[in-house]
This record gives sequence, structure tokens and C-alpha cells, in this order.
Amino acid sequence: MPHCERCSCPAWPVQDGHVLSSGAAAAKRLFDCFSALVLLSCCAPLLVVIALIVHLQDGGPVLFRQQRLGLHGSIITVLKFRSMRVAAGSDLLAPQACLDDPRITPFGKWMRHWGIDELPQLINVLRGDMSLVGPRPHAVAHDLHYGAKVCGYTARQATRPGITGLAQIRGRRGETRAVSDMASRVSDDLEYIARYSFWLDLYILLATPMALLRSGHRRCEPEDSVPFTDEQAATPSEDSRYADSKAESV
Repeated sequence: MPHCERCSCPAWPVQDGHVLSSGAAAAKRLFDCFSALVLLSCCAPLLVVIALIVHLQDGGPVLFRQQRLGLHGSIITVLKFRSMRVAAGSDLLAPQACLDDPRITPFGKWMRHWGIDELPQLINVLRGDMSLVGPRPHAVAHDLHYGAKVCGYTARQATRPGITGLAQIRGRRGETRAVSDMASRVSDDLEYIARYSFWLDLYILLATPMALLRSGHRRCEPEDSVPFTDEQAATPSEDSRYADSKAESV
């Protein structure tokens, strides 16, 4: 398998825009819509309770919205239950959330631990912005940041982003302290695209709960994180027009 010289990540062969046949794409979309409807119906009481708790804990908004890049680089608005204090959204650079981050509310910490904050993305699936399984979407500023540093990064956009993915069940959900950490995630994403099948999606969905149990206290999503080490870890500039003034590091 060829490797990228810049980051030593496998360069899985992906043809942008032609990953799935029309039949496979339609089947995946049908499965996504049916499963999202079932999950939303089953989880409706839980979602209502969580929404009330999030609002009552500080009177702030229930949902956090952030623009990210979806299929073929299109702009999508990703939904999450808000897990940070309202004031945390004032930082343009959205510093990454870490273990025991004081910006995270006590209830938000519990949600992030179990991935409960991601449940509103089932609505994104119904909208057609996301899939149940696929590469995790990243904040736009961070797509620009890592796109210039990680080989094959933009090839992730050849399919819809997912709520969970191959990288996540392999435990690559922790703090991104170096570009090589993101390169490993990108390698998994490209492998998923190259190997896609309905059975792989089903395996990833079934493996996700166990992956959450394994991750435990290390719950800290990589997609909005800016690395803080010196290994090619430049932070997106404050004047970047892509920086979201209401970004919550998730």
C-alpha cells in the first residue's frame, strides 16, 4: 500500500465523487433514513429530558450549531446538545476541550462521556447532511488547518460525514496533540471509504457502544481540536473568516 511522505499515512485509493455506485448510495441513504427515524422515535423521551436539563442548568440554548464541511466540501450545520457553558462560545479559536475542562458543565461532561451530545445529529442524517457512519465532520477552520498538513485529508469529503466511523471504533477519539494523530484518523477514514460495504457500516454501528465503553474518561472529540504541540501544530489565525465566533470545542 502506498504511503504519504508528508505524514506517513496510507494513501488508500479513493476517487472523489465516485466512491459508491448509484445503487449502493441509494441503499445507504435508505438505511440511514430508516435507522435515524427509528432511533429518534425510540430516544424521543430521553431527548426531551436531556433538552430540559441542558436548558435548566444555566438558562442557555439547548442546541449548539456549527458549520462544518460535508459531502464534496459543501457547508453543513451540525447539531449537538450544548455541553459547555454559554461563555465558552466567545473564543474565536475554540480551544480544544480536554479532560476536566472547566468550560464543560457537569451534565455536559456526562453527555460527552457517552456521546449523548451527538444524538441531535440524527436530524442531520434525515436532512441528508450526514450519514450514520462515515468520517467525522470537522470545524471548517480546522479542515483548512489540517488540509494543508495531512496527506489525503480532503479525500474524506468523498462521502457524507458520519455520527460514528471506523476511526472512532478503533479508539481514535482522544486529544489531538500532534498532526500525526489526525493523520491516523484520516488513514482510517480513507480506509473506510475504500472498503465501504453495508456490512462494514453495520459492524461499525454495532461496535460503537463498546468503543464508547472503552474510551471511558478519555472522551474528547478530535474534530474541533487544534493541536498544541510543536509538531506542525500551528493554530488557525484569529482573523480567519472561517473561524466560528460561536464555536464550542467538541
